[in-house]
Amino acid sequence: MNKQVIKARHFSIAFRCCFAFAALVATPSAWTVSAALGKPTVLKADSLTRPLGIDTAKPLLSWQLQDSSWGAKQTAYEVIVSSKLSASGMLKPDIWDSGRVVSGQSVDVSYAGPALNGQKRYYWQVRVWGKDGRPYPVSDATWWETGLLTASNWKAKWIGYEAPELHSVREAGATWITNSAVPSYNREPIPLTIFASAFQCRTVSSGPFCTQPGRIRQRPG
Repeated sequence: MNKQVIKARHFSIAFRCCFAFAALVATPSAWTVSAALGKPTVLKADSLTRPLGIDTAKPLLSWQLQDSSWGAKQTAYEVIVSSKLSASGMLKPDIWDSGRVVSGQSVDVSYAGPALNGQKRYYWQVRVWGKDGRPYPVSDATWWETGLLTASNWKAKWIGYEAPELHSVREAGATWITNSAVPSYNREPIPLTIFASAFQCRTVSSGPFCTQPGRIRQRPG
């Protein structure tokens, strides 16, 4: 056997080994191991990334699976909501932990924890499981921030100039007084309604007698 034949055979064996290795790397199982390192991304609350001032009591959460392997899909998820960030990157579920939910849903997953407080930032992350039942790495933490959720959250006053007299009237807590027993009440001609911010009352022989000191403001009822 001459040297040229021996070299040709060595080259053929080496080529076959390289081809077999390349085919092994390209198989779906090998890609699954590599792609499993991808954690969920594009986390959104109410279709927004890190939204400020949302007023929904139960935000809708969404994320995207990062796995390009053949037939990859989500089979379960777990959502964790926390009141603060963690240095380790894994949030402590002191607000809500959905637990492992067997579902392929990754869009508009409703928050189902305790009632949210207004003007507060909530941190959250998600872990998902793939078609083989193995978990992907947990996602990075993100957040949403609530706005004024209830009427009791509104504490501000109107901004603008107001005449001292009008301001005192508005702050007095007085109400309009009218007599619905009068036959002409709410008919033509329109009766007068007297607005009084204070009264002085004393007892006379016929019963209580009240007067209104200062100016009396009148308007059609």
